[in-house]
Amino acid sequence: MHFNPDQHSTDYMKAFNYVPRHHIAITFGGLSGRLDQTVHTLSYTRSQQNKRDRAVYVISENNIAWSLSPGTHHIRAELDKFGECCGILPIATKWARVTTQGLEWDLGGPGLEVTGFDGIVSSSNHLKTGHKASVIHTQYTLSHCIQSKYSFIHLIITMSTHFHCKIPHSNLAKVTLFDGKAQVHREFKPHTRIYADTLYTLKLSSLPETLDAESLHVSVGGHEIQVLQQDQSEDREESETTLNIRDIAREIEAKELGKSVVHHQMETLRSFGQKPASTDDLDKYLSMVYTKMSRYHAHIKQLEDDIASSIDHKRALEQSAGIYGNGYGDGVRKSKVCTLSFKPLANIDKVTFTISYCVFNASWRNFYRVKADNAAIQVDYIAKVYNDTGENWEDTTLVLSTSTPNLSAEIPELRPINAQIRSPYVIEKESLAAENMVYRAMPAMVATSSVQNNTISTAFTINGLTTILSNSHVHKTVKIDTISLQADLNWVFVPSLSDRAYLEAEVTNTTNIPLLGGEALIFMDGELVSRSYIPEAPSATKFQLSLGVDRNMKTHKKHNVDRYNGIINKGLLDRFNTDTKMQSRSISTVYEVHNMRQQIDCPPAQVVIRDQVPVSVDERVRVFLNTPKELARDKDDDNDCNMSENVEWIDKQDGLFTWRFPLENTYVHDVCLDYEIQWPANEELEV
Repeated sequence: MHFNPDQHSTDYMKAFNYVPRHHIAITFGGLSGRLDQTVHTLSYTRSQQNKRDRAVYVISENNIAWSLSPGTHHIRAELDKFGECCGILPIATKWARVTTQGLEWDLGGPGLEVTGFDGIVSSSNHLKTGHKASVIHTQYTLSHCIQSKYSFIHLIITMSTHFHCKIPHSNLAKVTLFDGKAQVHREFKPHTRIYADTLYTLKLSSLPETLDAESLHVSVGGHEIQVLQQDQSEDREESETTLNIRDIAREIEAKELGKSVVHHQMETLRSFGQKPASTDDLDKYLSMVYTKMSRYHAHIKQLEDDIASSIDHKRALEQSAGIYGNGYGDGVRKSKVCTLSFKPLANIDKVTFTISYCVFNASWRNFYRVKADNAAIQVDYIAKVYNDTGENWEDTTLVLSTSTPNLSAEIPELRPINAQIRSPYVIEKESLAAENMVYRAMPAMVATSSVQNNTISTAFTINGLTTILSNSHVHKTVKIDTISLQADLNWVFVPSLSDRAYLEAEVTNTTNIPLLGGEALIFMDGELVSRSYIPEAPSATKFQLSLGVDRNMKTHKKHNVDRYNGIINKGLLDRFNTDTKMQSRSISTVYEVHNMRQQIDCPPAQVVIRDQVPVSVDERVRVFLNTPKELARDKDDDNDCNMSENVEWIDKQDGLFTWRFPLENTYVHDVCLDYEIQWPANEELEV
């Protein structure tokens, strides 16, 4: 027994101080006795229902009542336990827009849209013949009562086998983001015991509209359950903004009505003064008319100010929600409802429902911020997170996965290859549309992650709790990690195409974090200098990263000769054989590379020059490389050739090669390319 001397609360109110919010609350006898106590019980039940995770029931000998929160409710009444009669009572609610299905006198039709003590109160209603369930959608919290046939204990057992979880109110444990999809993990703890081989139902409401229905999975405390039936339906819930707009519109209407009442009182007072009256009555009238009229005018002025303020507030809410006039369609949020019927395979003392499901319209994309300080490379590994699923992810563990659940895991099948004479056909050009995505990124959060390399994917778990709101226009950025790498710097020239020097870093990924291909912003000396791209680089692999253009290095063509040599004869017989006559063209180019850096203590710049010679695709055309001499001969053909390691082929089949050499500051170095092309005298050459 607990003594509470508070005289401003009833025993019913005091009792709830000792009932945990996660427990079902059942009140016996609250619907019998004095009328004032019955109304108070229903009113306080409504108040408690809005604060609690589980239902609050009030039971008498022939009634059971509970509160219906805003939204859609599917109520199944087994007629062997409950009677047909039911009622919908607007207790502690001025009015509510209510629609019903399955009742003999459904609400929501013409003249029956609004339930309230100033309008319609549904009593002595009942289920239609042949119906076992009713659907009630309400805008505000209402009280619902059903006639009961059985004893209290039987009703308690019946109610304890039903669980209702509103998804936004459940505990968000983890969100795993993929490319185009997210897997959401939630927990619902009713804090009760369930028994093996007993039929239970779990209702999951307010599921996002983007739900992948086939992905929904429920387990209980790590135990698998036997799901006997799973039903899914759609629901329509008005947003909080829309409900506020409707409230304000009702308030404006009530204040306009108040103005009419005051005007009527003023007209009544004026008409009373025009009637014949005695001197005493006239004196009394004159002594009160000024005071009353002043009070009436002040009241009207106050009402007009309140109406103007409410109209401004209503318009501001309409603009923020994109709702104009009396159309509230944009304020209706669609959601999904899933009801599971299941039997546990074992007794479970403390029930925790683990709910996981996938939603579309979510993805992540990596990019980098690279800070280069000579050979030291610091890489900020960052992710842009996109969430337009319709549900907010607040204070949860965020995991970024490289897995691709949207891709088929089916191994491609080889098909027969048919060789046949080709028929004439017309080549159609495909139209390629570039996807233009505008990112309005928020500042990156200071966070790191733990990396888990799985068999075919990698998962980055962001340390701490992260909040990602559902918004189709804002992309939030989260930092995965910051890694430090060492690099070898090269100044790369492609003089046949540009005179610029491109600073390139040869980097080895020495961490256990795989780098995904993505855009990189390059910072040097604290300033953004260029945009680049980091290729995919697993751990322990090398990659090249272009850091930008260095204007302290340049190159130009110092000498360029393209000379036609005419007909050449290789021997005496060739003079009389026109089929073997060849013509020749010689190309000679000298590139000058200038290192204009003035720092005396800097090491030499490692210069890389990339160039190419033509490659013959016709056996009648021959290309002879004269310079660089290191590439002019083959090692196998001439053992006396002193091959330099500074000149090498990149791809001999394509004629690509490089020069590599160090260049001191303020120094100039020349490289030469010289080759000859020969082709038949009676043909034209195309290069």
